[in-house]
Amino acid sequence: MRPDWIDPRTWPDRVIALAFALTAIVIRIPMMRPLTLQLDEHTYLLMGRDLLNGHLPYTHLWEVKPPLLFVVTALVSLFAQHEIWVVRLAASLCDVSTALLVKLIADRVFAASKPNWLCAVICFAALTTSGTGGALMSETATLPFIMAGVYFLCERQPSRVRGYIGGVFFGVATLMRVFPAFPAVAAILAIGAEAIVARVGDARKALWTTLVFVCLGGATVLALVLAAYALAGKLELFYHSVVLAPLAYEEGGGSGGSTLVAFLRATISGNAMLLTVAFGVGGFVFTALRDRGNWPAWRLAAMAAAQFVAFTFGPPLTHYFVLLLPFFAIFAAPALRAIFEVLRPPVLRTGLAALIAAAPMLVSARAAWRAGDAHDTTAEVYSELRAAMQPGDTLYATSDYVLYWLLDRDPPHPIVTHAGNLFRPYMFRELPFGVETSAELMQRIVATHPTWIVFSDETDWKYAADTEVGAVLQPVLAAEYEESPAPAGRHIYHLRAD
Repeated sequence: MRPDWIDPRTWPDRVIALAFALTAIVIRIPMMRPLTLQLDEHTYLLMGRDLLNGHLPYTHLWEVKPPLLFVVTALVSLFAQHEIWVVRLAASLCDVSTALLVKLIADRVFAASKPNWLCAVICFAALTTSGTGGALMSETATLPFIMAGVYFLCERQPSRVRGYIGGVFFGVATLMRVFPAFPAVAAILAIGAEAIVARVGDARKALWTTLVFVCLGGATVLALVLAAYALAGKLELFYHSVVLAPLAYEEGGGSGGSTLVAFLRATISGNAMLLTVAFGVGGFVFTALRDRGNWPAWRLAAMAAAQFVAFTFGPPLTHYFVLLLPFFAIFAAPALRAIFEVLRPPVLRTGLAALIAAAPMLVSARAAWRAGDAHDTTAEVYSELRAAMQPGDTLYATSDYVLYWLLDRDPPHPIVTHAGNLFRPYMFRELPFGVETSAELMQRIVATHPTWIVFSDETDWKYAADTEVGAVLQPVLAAEYEESPAPAGRHIYHLRAD
């Protein structure tokens, strides 16, 4: 009898999914140790913590992201209980979920097959080695919702129920990260285009009905979020924080647009990302040439193109491109299928499949090991403060926001997207905190007389005496604080007892 159990091609998908998930999480273990991977992640944890304290997002802290992102980080924070490895485990589970959805979408759009598992593998590897790798970033948390929306809207025969569910998922994703609004609109336009060219009356009617229910799904999510703010009498807070402040951020700090070449050069980094893009482009070309009647594939392509357009107008940041990686990974399916069709001998197919599966995972493991083995200055600062801080002590940190979360302390000021936005006065006229200048916000901070102040080297120059903020801070620092021992790259000041 042939031992089928040793041949992965005979395994049920649920067994492969479990093996894939366990392998992926093991690979990410080194990334769960460092305290610092991304400053954004730390800000989101603080926003989530404020939500757990019973406050709507933006009531005390501010970040240029929509409010549902902080519902996710609140849930993660609730389970994590100040253990950063739990947060990183949640990030791993998000990326595993995204990769599994990539496989399901590839099955739905390009026909089910075992090689589609390679799409999940290269997707996870690309996410691990990207600019968001390992951290619970907004892109990490949002991607499972985007891919779930894609899954329901790439059905070959759309229906009202699937359209509504897809609209709900895209509505949630858009209120976590604004960028998903673009592929959501693209999906609606693509379905509308299909309805216009449909030859059968029933098919045309079904497509128009689906389109309406997609819109209803997104509108339902928006209505629920607005209702929460309306019931609390804080609709103005929502308007300022979700509409006006991000617009001010883009207008005052935007890059003026990026060229296609400049954007790709700045955002694609690492072999895993290059492999994913190469397979995705190849699969799209293959589909355009040999499967032109595949409407779900064109819907998928429209969503990917819209996602690309969404962020080429902003700064070319690597973590933006992460939102495109699953689309490339899905389109890898027809490219992989074409390769395996050429390779007739089973031994060659098996060998190539093993190589394509192993290489990205090895690259991911190497990237995770390097990230986990990097010098962790924030962990050293945390160790110093945990030993020195008394129960009533307060803290002001210029960039190590995770210190607030780990030490179970509340920051004595509104966090305005990172310390960097403290120096962008165009932000303050839109924020609901009653401040109009950077100096005014710093006056509020020093008026609280935080017991400890922690600086990082990269922000020291922003607080120099000849700056607007430094003119407020430096006299207070010189008169009331003394410098304490600190790790390299940080400066710790302690409020004098007298």
